[in-house]
Amino acid sequence: MSPFPLRLLAWVLATTAAVASVASLATFSENRQRLAEHAAERARLVAVAVAHRAGTTLRGVERATGTLASAVHHARPDGRALLATVQAILDAEPALDGAAVAYAPGAYAAGADLALAVAREGGAWTHVDLLEHAPGFRESTWYRTPALSGAPTWLEPVADERHAPPGVASYAVPAFEAREGGRRLAAVARADLALAPLAERLVAEAAALDPEAGLLVLSQAGWVIAAGGLATGPGEVPLTERAAAMGDEDLRELAARMMQGEEGATVLVGVDGQSRRWVHFVPLPAPGWSVAVSVDETDLLGPLRRSERRTMLFQALTLGLIALLFVLHVRRGVGSPPRRP
Repeated sequence: MSPFPLRLLAWVLATTAAVASVASLATFSENRQRLAEHAAERARLVAVAVAHRAGTTLRGVERATGTLASAVHHARPDGRALLATVQAILDAEPALDGAAVAYAPGAYAAGADLALAVAREGGAWTHVDLLEHAPGFRESTWYRTPALSGAPTWLEPVADERHAPPGVASYAVPAFEAREGGRRLAAVARADLALAPLAERLVAEAAALDPEAGLLVLSQAGWVIAAGGLATGPGEVPLTERAAAMGDEDLRELAARMMQGEEGATVLVGVDGQSRRWVHFVPLPAPGWSVAVSVDETDLLGPLRRSERRTMLFQALTLGLIALLFVLHVRRGVGSPPRRP
């Protein structure tokens, strides 16, 4: 082959490689942008679905507690009748783990006082007289807060001897009796939701929708209710404090925004400074909780990176061919006889 065709072929290959490199860089950048948008949308859809599932359970708790408060409002204090009513409502709402009703002192009749709590023990309902076994219950949050505010109240999760973290969340509703010149507190009804079974259902729901998604459900005070891949499980301190102690500023900021009831999206950078997770979070307004779902960049970039490697290999082969042609051209130039003047 004469030097001219070799030079022409080398020039064509070099130009093709240069154009392909520029096009590949543009394509890779565009693909990564689309990937980020796709990951954010995946996280959003799963977060909305999990929030809907959690909201359905919470609304069931609210309805059951409202029914209990209404029943108390229309009945005089009667221990046996009250116990039957509470157990019937608990049986109708499987998510509930217990309930309590406490009449205000002197409600409906002078000197009347009745308070009891019902809890699930070994598949059966057991009850205790709060006046006898917990005489200071009226200073507790579940009674005092709705009694003073006059409004239904979701309480922060608490762990006790029956419920390991994440514990139990309670919803309390006040009932009032009409009096001349206004109304008076008649009783407070409370329903308890065990959070461990709910957390398991929500994690399973997220995994069913997207096996690669991570989940975090946070209370208004920052307590972890459910976690699956996005953060560690329930702890002894709120997530903001744990994240700060670990030096994870991205996670701490995410938890703070969730606690404020925001809805939005963010990107969490791993401790290695390289891996990233796209996160979308939505609030659950009634109890002040928040649901966040993450999608890991590593799970999504695999196909894209394989495509990048194939393109880079093709370009390397093209450059190798150009180098070979250049060597051949040089050798032919050196080995050819000198031209006569």
